[in-house]
Amino acid sequence: MNLLQSFADLLFPPKCSLCGVTVSHADALCADCYLKYKSETEETCPACGNMAVKCVCGCFAQTPLLCLAFYKGYRSDSNRISERLVYRLKRKYDKRLTEFFARDLAYRIMLYVNEHDLDKNEFVLTYPPRSEKSLAKYGFDHAEKLTKQVSRYTGMKLIHTMKHIGGDEQKMLDREGRTENISASLLPRKNITLAEKSVFLIDDIVTTGATMNRAAELIHNMGARCVIAVSVFRTLPQTRR
Repeated sequence: MNLLQSFADLLFPPKCSLCGVTVSHADALCADCYLKYKSETEETCPACGNMAVKCVCGCFAQTPLLCLAFYKGYRSDSNRISERLVYRLKRKYDKRLTEFFARDLAYRIMLYVNEHDLDKNEFVLTYPPRSEKSLAKYGFDHAEKLTKQVSRYTGMKLIHTMKHIGGDEQKMLDREGRTENISASLLPRKNITLAEKSVFLIDDIVTTGATMNRAAELIHNMGARCVIAVSVFRTLPQTRR
């Protein structure tokens, strides 16, 4: 930490992203909130009995999924850390919280590469961009911010492969409606080729899988060898609509 940052922390001490307790500059969560979050990452899937990091209950036709924790739906009165974290991640840019999740995702990505004896240099990163409406409303693209940090930690190149034009908010639609909506609004950028590349496709949360499936389809059409979806959260299998 440099002198300027130390001085800034004295004037404006960093706070826990959830409860507001003062934390160190390197931390996004206080000790209590962190322990609650870690306990939620250990919750198991009712279908396969595995934690989220090893859950085999896929919602994709084309790609496996790596994620950190299960999501059970946001309620303002919820005591679950995961729901409050994803709500904050989407609605207010929090650099320390983004870095917190990016470090965990980068670790999972590198673990996957090493366990499968893959060449890190054959991989690139991309993400499904936020819709124009949401970008105008919140002022930032949370998936882009997250992927940039993962790129920094892994050394893998970030490529902007898609654009999100028009369409309705996915959260307002049922499964069929989400698939139709995202197919019409998530489109490839021009002159992008991913020939001979493998791709980690990064987002904050997977609900029905409609966005990730559409994004994976576009990436395959760009010539990618394989696509591996990566997200912080995924909904429990029986809660998907």
